[in-house]
Amino acid sequence: KGGGGAAAVASQRPNILYILADDLGYADIGVFGGEIPTPNLDELARRGLLLTDFYSGMTCSPTRVMLMSGTDNHLAGMGVMGAPTRADQKGKPGYEGYLNFRVASLADLMTDAGYNTYMVGKWHLGDTVETGPHARGFRRVFASFDGAAHLGGWDWRGPEPSKYWDNSNVVTVGDDWYTTRDYTKKMLGYIEQDRADGKPFFAYMAYTAPHWPLQAPKESIAKFKGWYDDGYEALYAKRFARQKALGLVPKDAAPIDNARFNPRWNSLTAEQKAIESRRMEIYAAMVSDLDIYVGEVITYLKKTGQFDNTFIMFMSDNGAESGRRDLQAPIRDQIGKAYDHSLESLGSARSYVMYGPNWASASATPFNRHKFTGFEGGIRVPAFVHFPKKVNPGRSSDAVGTVMDLLPT
Repeated sequence: KGGGGAAAVASQRPNILYILADDLGYADIGVFGGEIPTPNLDELARRGLLLTDFYSGMTCSPTRVMLMSGTDNHLAGMGVMGAPTRADQKGKPGYEGYLNFRVASLADLMTDAGYNTYMVGKWHLGDTVETGPHARGFRRVFASFDGAAHLGGWDWRGPEPSKYWDNSNVVTVGDDWYTTRDYTKKMLGYIEQDRADGKPFFAYMAYTAPHWPLQAPKESIAKFKGWYDDGYEALYAKRFARQKALGLVPKDAAPIDNARFNPRWNSLTAEQKAIESRRMEIYAAMVSDLDIYVGEVITYLKKTGQFDNTFIMFMSDNGAESGRRDLQAPIRDQIGKAYDHSLESLGSARSYVMYGPNWASASATPFNRHKFTGFEGGIRVPAFVHFPKKVNPGRSSDAVGTVMDLLPT
């Protein structure tokens, strides 16, 4: 057939938009029982298929390598997160510390299938030109090496610029930088740049929110002032009750004992409560902003007539992060030198904090434990799909699925 016929066939093939949140807990968005306003994500989920028994890896790199390979992380190069430190793992197949070359990359496969391939956000699967996202099949890329910065581009190793891939070039960003906003701008620019060629796209939006450090614009944080003054125990109870109302947990289910919260909320001083509440306010702002910018992507797709022909998948890369790496070297050693962790500064580019195990337990409602574990709170993640052509709206599935299912599907 002539070129016009080929273009028509290509235009009928679905675009694929894959949205990956970073360290988002099971109960952090509205359709999974959260109180944080996430109207755009909730609307997609309600008009799609809610996946209530969907599983990731225990940490970010293993999940991402399973996504990109469709196979187990031990086969694809990330037996552990990053380069191994144990002698019995170093130099062994499956522990290369990057997406290895014994597996096909999802982006390469999509390219071979005639798709434009784009990525923004966190790669975390190799930090050399040969192992970066551009080399592994993404046509246009703006990606963070490891994703641990949000405002102004400071690196987690100290007050120095974070590194990003701009295709195969290593670049830094200036002070006027906010990952959630600017990754979205980059992706919409990529799609628009190639829209006239008639090819479908595979867009991988690996947002770094709400991964530590807790950073967001002041106006975003201000929206949540006072929301969490009742503390983490109360937040867990509210989310658990909401999940019962939504049918996510059985009506007769019992909550986990509050003894796991340490220290207990009522034992904190007024100053400690203020600081703890602020941490959760910043986290909520990051989740809310994630939803807002996803909304901008949806608006663009509708405006350009691509929304109904775009398959959308959303999930988190693992459960809620419970650690306090800001209290460990090297971040700890920068406190008082470069960072300002006063109440007024929390959430700014010059603060570098995490929200810790107590708020993470509320994020993981109704499950136990967190990221880095094989418990439900570490690997059972919020997920849904939206595609009007194939997915009937308003449905929920408790069938077990994993991130490895996505490439073959």
